[in-house]
Parts: sequence; C-alpha cells; structure tokens
Amino acid sequence: MTTTNTITVRVAEISACDELAGMWCDLEPSCDASFFQSWGWIGAWLRSLPVSTPLRGIIAETDGELTGLAVLARATVTRHRLLRSNALFLNEAGIAGYDFIIEHNGFLLKSGSEQPTLNACLHFLATEVDGWDEIFISGIRQDSPLFQSAVLAEHNIQLRVLRTSSSRYVDLEELRQSGRDYLDTLSSNTRYQVRRALRKHETAGPLTLNVATTLEQAHAYFDRMKELHQAYWVGKGMRGSFANSHWEAFHRRLIDTRFKHGEIQLLQIAAGGKTIGYLYNFVRNGWVYALQSGFQYEKNHTLHPGYVCHYLAIEHNLKQGAKIYDFLAGDAQYKSSLGRNDHALVWVVLQRRRWKFKIEDGLRKVVHAVKSLSPRRQA
Repeated sequence: MTTTNTITVRVAEISACDELAGMWCDLEPSCDASFFQSWGWIGAWLRSLPVSTPLRGIIAETDGELTGLAVLARATVTRHRLLRSNALFLNEAGIAGYDFIIEHNGFLLKSGSEQPTLNACLHFLATEVDGWDEIFISGIRQDSPLFQSAVLAEHNIQLRVLRTSSSRYVDLEELRQSGRDYLDTLSSNTRYQVRRALRKHETAGPLTLNVATTLEQAHAYFDRMKELHQAYWVGKGMRGSFANSHWEAFHRRLIDTRFKHGEIQLLQIAAGGKTIGYLYNFVRNGWVYALQSGFQYEKNHTLHPGYVCHYLAIEHNLKQGAKIYDFLAGDAQYKSSLGRNDHALVWVVLQRRRWKFKIEDGLRKVVHAVKSLSPRRQA
C-alpha cells in the first residue's frame, strides 16, 4: 500500500464481479464517465472473460472516500516474434478475442479530483506493483489527465502513442440551441447525397424509424443486423464483427443486462415497410454512441443506406433531447461526412525503461528512415 498526500491507493485481486460491482456503482454517479467506463460495460466484460483470467482492481481513496477505480489484467505480449514483455491492460484483458474495442477509456475518477487521483494511481503502479514492463491503455481522450501527469517522467516511464484516431460526432445540444437544420450544417456535396437518397427511398413508401421497445424486439433487431452486417463484410472477403463469437456473446449480454436501464438503443429504419438498415447504439447521460450497423445494400449506389439510417437516427436523438451523437473511432467516409465535430482518441503504452524497448525503438527508427528515403536515393 502507498499513500500520496491524502490519497491512498491499493490493489485487490478480483475473484468475482460482485466484489467490484458495489464499489464501481457507488463511485460511478460522481464521475464524468463514458458508457465504456460504466459498470454496464465493465461488468458485462468481466463476466465474459475466462474464469482463469488474472485480474486486479486498483482502488484509490481520498480521506477514506472512494475516488478512483480501474481493472488491470496481466498478459504476456510478444512482438516481432522475439520481443516478449510482461504487460498490464487497463480495462481490457489482452486476450485474443476477448477485448471488444473499448473507447473513451480510462481510470474511473471522481469529478473534481481527477488529476491528483490519477497521479496517485500512477505513482502506486510505478512503486508498488512489480513484474510489469508496460501498460496498455486503449482509446483514451486526447484531453485525458494522463497527458498532464508529471508522475511518469518522475519514475522514468515513457508514454508512447501507438495510434491516434479521429472520432467524429454531432453536437446535438449545440445544434438544438442554434435552431439550425442538421442537413444545413453539412457540406453541399453530403447534403445533396443525403437528400437524393431520402427521395429515392421514399419512392418505396414513407421513411420510418422504429425503436426496439422490448428485450425480445431488441434481440430480433440485433439478429437481423447481424445478417446484414455479415453479408456485406463476407461479400468483401472479410470476417465481419460477428465472426468473433465472444464479441457477439458479450454484446448479447450487454443487451440482456442494460436494455432495461435505457442504455441500449436498437433502431430499424425502413421505407414503405422495406428495411433499409439497423443501428446498435449505446446511450448514457445524453451521449449516444453509434457502435454497430447492418444495411441493406442495393446495386444503386446513390441510395446510401448508411447516410439515411444515421441521418434519421440523429434526427430522432435530437428530438429525444440527446446531447451528442458519436460515430466513435474510425476513418470511414460516412463518419467524416456526417460528423460535424471531432475529438481524437489515442491508444498509448506506458513503458518502463528496458533495453528491449530501446532496441525496439532503434529498429523502428531505422525502418522509418529507410521508408522515408526517396526512390532515387534507394537506387
């Protein structure tokens, strides 16, 4: 155990979800937490892991009051077939097939005390937790307090950015206050394509957006979305999300446990009774996360089922009083076309000073230098 100022941090083995659930649910209401940091996501994820998964909880308290939580999993990572490291994963398992693309990740921190609590947790990990070479943290916001912490440098720990992804979104609250029509905020080209697609679909009948209102209906929409999603990706020679049975089981568990709490939004969009597509979204504190979809593609490429479905979903959530419609990470064209705003998500690794990492960095610089050479200089 270690104490930094008035903040005490400890580690606890997690042998059952119920041991952590009470603390997490007590702390969560006082945090500015995303759905991916909520017990809804964390609890379903923990229950989806193999029983033997080595998990530990990081618990921070300020003057006896709970102010920070996270789950750490241990795993051995092998890169380049030779480099092996003992790794920790934050709110992920590091097991192939059991990490379900977490975004808006990070320590669960009480609002108003984020930086000191995180600093204390990092100090604890650096001084009291042995046997790790690196810590992987996926999908954190670029404004995360992790990037403002001086603790890493104090303990000679390097923060490396593995990748950064644009995460496009629509600020529904800003749009509502402005009184503007959503389509009018888009580029002239996107606006034209959406309006043309709407008109073409309406020739089959009125456009409708149907929200799953029962658990049975939610699963039925999810089933149909799976069919359309897999048909599209398998047709392109790719596996599709549902090829991972653990991913599917995890999301079915999420639907079972969180639908009654209003955190699962499954939508069917149709024209004259003919389905155009399905959307699977999370909802938390006015933030709508557009996670997965399945569209009925036609030979006529001007029908743009993705544009139409997301447009109607945005209009629906705007009317429902939602604040943000988030397309999440990725560079798909529809995200950049329909998302008016952008916040970056970053995948990082915290590395202790090890010779193997210095060698890896050196080789990485050599490869980068070779690739940057012009064809003329390589000749």
